Amino acid sequence: MKAKYGLILVLAAAILWGVGVLCKIQHWPMAGLFLMLSMLLWPIGVILLLVKLLKYPGAKDFLDR
Repeated sequence: MKAKYGLILVLAAAILWGVGVLCKIQHWPMAGLFLMLSMLLWPIGVILLLVKLLKYPGAKDFLDR
């Protein structure tokens, strides 16, 4: 697994969140779906990034500072 997949998920969630907020403000349909998808993708991406960080050999030294 590469860290770029986690970053892509977090970025996609942020874009979906922005579109969902815009749709909610404009009272367009599908706003709830966009917001729900973004709230599902965001934690998955963050968990992938945390797993990658904790498996990185230099992470222990970085976290002990």
